[in-house]
Amino acid sequence: MERIRRLETYPKIILLVTGLIATVFTVVYGLVLFGSGFWYGDAFLKRSYSDGGTVYAGTLGGEKLSVTVSDGNTALFRFGSSLYGPFSLETDPASLPESHVMKTFMTDITIRRGEQIWFRGAVLDLLDQRWLYDPDRDTMETIELPGRSFSAGTAGRASDLAEPSATAVTAILEGPPLVQRGSAFFWFPGMLVCILTVLSILFWEEWFRWDLKFRIRDAE
Repeated sequence: MERIRRLETYPKIILLVTGLIATVFTVVYGLVLFGSGFWYGDAFLKRSYSDGGTVYAGTLGGEKLSVTVSDGNTALFRFGSSLYGPFSLETDPASLPESHVMKTFMTDITIRRGEQIWFRGAVLDLLDQRWLYDPDRDTMETIELPGRSFSAGTAGRASDLAEPSATAVTAILEGPPLVQRGSAFFWFPGMLVCILTVLSILFWEEWFRWDLKFRIRDAE
């Protein structure tokens, strides 16, 4: 405290501003990092809980996007004023392709939209990846969320991601891989700059004398 009282007005202002910056930076970074979720296009859908279900909510292309998962087996997508679903996932032995060469490694699934069958196919675990087989098109797609492709420019419009694909619905209903929005690693360099600023003001004389030792003889 004695060092602070000995300072002139300008260094005291710098100390105050540095303290405010460090506090605001810590609070904002904490709010950004707090909680888990997943990237869906350019939107980070943050996880919360409501009425016994799990809600993932964020903003995509300026519109609110949320995915509500209830009973662990039903997903409802809400994009702005539009609703997609509810989607439910179940096994269905009749959906397995009899002639497919990988049939013995597949798990049959059916996705319903309400009471109607929306997708019928199979899941294949192969080489540490899960694939979704569409027998109607005879295609295999990796079961994953759209990621941040919208920000990379590979999706033309946010609405292209609004109505989910069969792979996205499967990934969410099976439990999406949760991440944090940012990394706490970048908090440390910012705080280090603030700490060095405070030390350089409070111990300016010691810093000055220490620096002189590398410039002149017998600095003391």
